[in-house]
Amino acid sequence: MYIVEDDEQSTATMSAVVSVDLTSLCDTSEVIIGPLPGGPFLGDLDDTLIHEPILAIEEQMNIPTYTSTPTDAETASARPPSPASELFYVTVKLHRVTLLDELIAQFKDDAMMSCSVKYSIDEMGADADGVSRDVYATFWTEFLDCAAEGADVRVPSLSPKWQKEEWKSVGKILAKGLKDHGYFPFRLAQAFTAAVVFGEHSVSPDLLVDSLMLYLSQSERDLLSTALQEAVVGDDEEELLDLMDRMGVRTVPSQDNLRAVLVQVAHKQIIQHPKYALDNIAEVAGPTLRTFFPTVQDMKKMYEDLKPTTRKVLKMITAFPATSADNQSLRFFHQYIRGLDEIGLRKVMRFLTGSDVICVKEIQVTFTSVEGLARRPIAHTCGPPLELPSTYSSYPGGDTVLQLLCNGHCIRVPK
Repeated sequence: MYIVEDDEQSTATMSAVVSVDLTSLCDTSEVIIGPLPGGPFLGDLDDTLIHEPILAIEEQMNIPTYTSTPTDAETASARPPSPASELFYVTVKLHRVTLLDELIAQFKDDAMMSCSVKYSIDEMGADADGVSRDVYATFWTEFLDCAAEGADVRVPSLSPKWQKEEWKSVGKILAKGLKDHGYFPFRLAQAFTAAVVFGEHSVSPDLLVDSLMLYLSQSERDLLSTALQEAVVGDDEEELLDLMDRMGVRTVPSQDNLRAVLVQVAHKQIIQHPKYALDNIAEVAGPTLRTFFPTVQDMKKMYEDLKPTTRKVLKMITAFPATSADNQSLRFFHQYIRGLDEIGLRKVMRFLTGSDVICVKEIQVTFTSVEGLARRPIAHTCGPPLELPSTYSSYPGGDTVLQLLCNGHCIRVPK
């Protein structure tokens, strides 16, 4: 059984491709000006949504929900460009297995922040937002898994191979993803983000403790929650002392001063340890991020809005079933969504939109009547529409296909 993920292809072609030489680029990635070469002919687009170029560069992208009030100058700059420039943008070719290092190398060039950027990852086709969302989601997933530490939320971990320029690149990627596609890694600790955007002084003790709780493992979190409410004895007391020792506390905390101790521990783990990375990220990303969430409360709301939940995902689904079979298939899909945990919801969003956070307004479901081995959901991450078969006779049948869909057993077929 095959699950197919398909991204939108561009019909725009050009007779020549102009290459630029950026000295800061790594050896393996490529930068191209104009549409991606090697695209399909019109006759090969029978299974692909047709891309209609939009004049304004800003309209090619999903505008983030959190926008600042435009000034007169910004309003003027948002007018459609001249016909001579409307088809030109920078296409960055990346390789999925080395995407983290390649993207950091690309963003060492300051020009990446001011130009329109599209991406290609090891496959034919053109980027109509879906590939870009996939690039930022892939980067931050790998970054937070391999170059950061923590449990449910994480903070950067300093590495000898990453110096000032590398951490500034990370900051540019953070700002560019939010600015162009509304993507922000909500697994980044809120206290760390607040320090990046508003400065260390803006991080309240409550925000520090809340971030520390999510930074620690579930068992450590439960232990501290109990210790804050009542005195711990026996094995719990020994575990608490061991935890305090591992976090550098050299005194035995009492129930009365435990919260104050946790504030100090949180400041050490979330602010002090990654301070070099924090300062360099803040230097390049802070001014841009402040235009999207000007206060700490706005930042907290952004985190809440980006996090996928069952209710949010269901509300995003728009469908117009025409038959009883369509209605049944849609109910199966809803039933599957309701049965997912947070990790499962992130996987569904990643498959449907290219992003593991909510940065699109809706998911458009259409229905197909394919049978047998050809029966599989097809996600076009650019829209993002989903082609859902209406030939499932029972929920377990649909559930089996969707389980494969969300566990990574999908094939990206370039058209």
